[in-house]
Amino acid sequence: MDEEVAEGFVGPYDPVSSEYWCAKGRREVEEAGSLLVNTLLRVRVDIPNIEILNDCSDCGRKEPRISLGYLSIDETNEIARKIGKALDELDCLRKERAAEKVHLPHGHPRSDE
Repeated sequence: MDEEVAEGFVGPYDPVSSEYWCAKGRREVEEAGSLLVNTLLRVRVDIPNIEILNDCSDCGRKEPRISLGYLSIDETNEIARKIGKALDELDCLRKERAAEKVHLPHGHPRSDE
């Protein structure tokens, strides 16, 4: 049995790593995708069809990509509304903070900055 395996074997060989199983750059795109999803979840946005697309031999694209998938009009409006609400809250906090700085005596910065 060992002789049969040895006959068909072309060596030497290198051990495989995790990159053997996935497209080049897959780990980086997974990390970027996770960052995007986690950031969107912080503002209560969940994109239902987000996915990672592998390289495409048909179109010649060599690296994996993040696809946001297909969104209905209602889903798109809901996502935009949630992001807009989070940005409105951020704007209010910025205005409050700016107003606090204006009222400090002699323009001294706050001790917590």
